[in-house]
Amino acid sequence: MSAGADSSAGPRGIDPAGSSPVAGALRSPRARAIACAALAVPLLGSAANYVFGFIEPPEGDEFLGSVMWRLMREGGLFLWVVLGHTVTGAMLLLPRWRFAGALLQLPISLGIAAFNLTMFPPGVGAALVMLALNLVAVADPDRLTALLGEPATRARSAPHFDRLDNLQSSDHDRHA
Repeated sequence: MSAGADSSAGPRGIDPAGSSPVAGALRSPRARAIACAALAVPLLGSAANYVFGFIEPPEGDEFLGSVMWRLMREGGLFLWVVLGHTVTGAMLLLPRWRFAGALLQLPISLGIAAFNLTMFPPGVGAALVMLALNLVAVADPDRLTALLGEPATRARSAPHFDRLDNLQSSDHDRHA
């Protein structure tokens, strides 16, 4: 390391907190907590709306999404959607479960965004906000690294590779 290099910098001199204010804010536990709470609001609100019915589904057949929403409600599928929203919404509000809730919600948020982009254009703005909040909520470098491992060492660090190497070398010794 050169004399002028900052010892707090990460590998290869990269600032671990991010060099831009946006990157630093995305890694902030406070920003992730706010994103989790903001993401939980529409999820739990959707569940409450299903039970209490204070907002009616869109009427008319102008958009395919309106028809699909109505079919989901009438056919019983929406009950399962609401159950998923309730579970992930509650997880997002509990500090110990936030990361897991954000991971579980990510494919749902992607599906909501895809649904609105293709079938219900009036909901695109809200869907993209939900997706952005979900991405901020899951942007926990420590937990992502713990989940996925270090990219360069992950493939060789698994114990089954060591056992496989030992088996191959002992097989080779027997046949030699």
